Amino acid sequence: MLISGVKVNDVLKLCGYPEVSAHLVAIVAIGVSSVVQDRNEAAMFLAHLIHGSSGFRQREEIDSSTPFHGRGFIQLSREDSYREASQELNGEEQALVDDPDIVTQDAWQAMKVSVWLWKCKVQRVGGPSENKFRRTTMEGPGPGHPTAELLCGLSTEYIFGLDLHRFGPNMEGTFIYR
Repeated sequence: MLISGVKVNDVLKLCGYPEVSAHLVAIVAIGVSSVVQDRNEAAMFLAHLIHGSSGFRQREEIDSSTPFHGRGFIQLSREDSYREASQELNGEEQALVDDPDIVTQDAWQAMKVSVWLWKCKVQRVGGPSENKFRRTTMEGPGPGHPTAELLCGLSTEYIFGLDLHRFGPNMEGTFIYR
């Protein structure tokens, strides 16, 4: 496994969040390790997971009245995305459409959806494979968006939490980790 539950809690503390249960960090560590190629990508994915869930304390967008609002550690939103995720994860497209709260009711479901989003929506734009963190924000808030800039700045904290010591700016003004 590329990252342990202990390391997830170490990174949370480093970033100013409280530790979470051993059960939850095990789910996160298994989910991250199932989809990333290396520790650099693990740090990128963790940055998104931790930021999107306020340190794994939230699994749902606050104060939204739309039925397909953001749910998961990385937030799944829009009916078409719920339909796609449901087809891939459950073998039929209606499960998450008929009951989108499934994603918030169970940490494993929140992680499965987040892994699906990373694999199907983020990895395909090439940021993780090219060690270009800012590119990983293109599917979500997009470069230049305050959240993207915040994630890019926070990523150094997550990287240091994973004991990656060599980093420097790449041509996009983001960080490349080796």
